Amino acid sequence: MPPYNVSPLASTPLHPAVAAELQRRQYIGQGSSFAAGDHTAVRRAFHGKDHAKREPVPYVRDISIPSSSPDVSNLVRLYVPTPDAAEPLPVVVFYHGGGFTVGSLDTVDAMAAGIALRVPCAVVSVDYRLAPEHPYPVPFLDCLSAAVWVFDHADEFNLDRTRIALAGDSAGGNLAAAVALRLGEPEFSARGIKIAHVTMAYPATDLRFDADAYDSYKRNGEGYGLDFAATQWCLNNYISGLRATPLSPEERLRITSDMFVSPVVATAEQIRDRLGGVKGLHVLTAGYDPICDEGVRFARNIEAALPSGVVTHSHYPAFMHGFLEAFLEPAIPEAKAAMEDVCARIAKSFGLREVK
Repeated sequence: MPPYNVSPLASTPLHPAVAAELQRRQYIGQGSSFAAGDHTAVRRAFHGKDHAKREPVPYVRDISIPSSSPDVSNLVRLYVPTPDAAEPLPVVVFYHGGGFTVGSLDTVDAMAAGIALRVPCAVVSVDYRLAPEHPYPVPFLDCLSAAVWVFDHADEFNLDRTRIALAGDSAGGNLAAAVALRLGEPEFSARGIKIAHVTMAYPATDLRFDADAYDSYKRNGEGYGLDFAATQWCLNNYISGLRATPLSPEERLRITSDMFVSPVVATAEQIRDRLGGVKGLHVLTAGYDPICDEGVRFARNIEAALPSGVVTHSHYPAFMHGFLEAFLEPAIPEAKAAMEDVCARIAKSFGLREVK
């Protein structure tokens, strides 16, 4: 079977500011640090980077909540742009990226705050447990548990449980899609849990480890910040964890062919049944991202299954994986515009305003 190829979408030259930054860091033509193999060292280096500083938000609070495991808690960070709001605020539950292996509340602090200020709405950013110490299904179940916690505890924090959105970038986009699919099952819909909107920025949607499945794996496999080898290392952490004995190819394929691991495998019927009540789904892809084509494929799958106008696919051909993090960079106004568009579409699903 030939690789899924959307290369015509990726024919635009790399954005000059992005190319200059890549050259400055001497990334082009070099392997990714994610491929080093030592997850603790990679995590330490990633968390020690200079991540963007958040804009001022009137109310920010870290809260300890139950995880998906007994006697284990996780942190969430609540951002409230209007602490004295007379009416309950709609809320975005945000899942950070980092290949299921790195990332924290601090690494997406600016993005979570940016969403809170621009929608405007409350944001609950989730610090789920990471692989390989906690492989699938732990991160997924932690993220699911956090979304349910927001629904159950909405009154305590003046949140509107009827207007909950999910959002995430990269691995977080995978988790947002997976949680949305799970929450569409009768177990949760019978409780009144309904998701208004899902934002998935350059999401990992196909974790089946087939190096020949998508043309972008080769087209963008090296030199653009995130290498294909790094994605495979991260996925192995998520699926295999710290197992002494590797999973057999058959067992690995069985696990990764589940829609909660690889949302792209969800059938049209499953998409309609589970996401049919969502007002808006927004998928962002980048032309110089190794996982671009799997994100495009997922966007097309859900667009084909759902009514016209529900799904928005925003493709940014001149950018690479992670570009939304640059929304505060003056040299990259397109990233700021992308963030504004993300927030406007969330606001539309919340009934706050229309998108022009």
